[in-house]
Amino acid sequence: MKKLIPLLVVGILVLSGLGAVAVPEKESLNKQEWAFKIEAEGGFLGYEVTVTNVGNETINGSLNISITTDAWFMLLGEQVVPTHPFEWDLVPDASETRYLRPVIGFGPATINISGVFTHEIGGEYPFVEETGGIIWLIYVTCGHKPIIISP
Repeated sequence: MKKLIPLLVVGILVLSGLGAVAVPEKESLNKQEWAFKIEAEGGFLGYEVTVTNVGNETINGSLNISITTDAWFMLLGEQVVPTHPFEWDLVPDASETRYLRPVIGFGPATINISGVFTHEIGGEYPFVEETGGIIWLIYVTCGHKPIIISP
């Protein structure tokens, strides 16, 4: 019994000390004032473009984007643009998806993603990214390179 009491006291002190350690959430680290990520993925008859707010403020503005595809044979969609620009009030961790179609062709492709983001409080942020892919007649595969835009 005399050996059990010191073990209990030490155990209580050790366990209570472990409870005082605070571990921050991974998502809260390195958050910027405002920032968003653009991901272009291939798919059936064209591209799927997803914009995700990765900052900690709501983003207000518009995004004009264009995807140019250079493959062996292109029947449709050498350059695709959305019918209207992305315009939003995008809250943190929210996303919006648009489809850019049609793309019909065949062969290995060089895919250029370009555009400009116009923030409502001022400032334009142009971007250009090049990736590779393959056009399989009506299906597009492309390399996955996210584009991050921040002040």
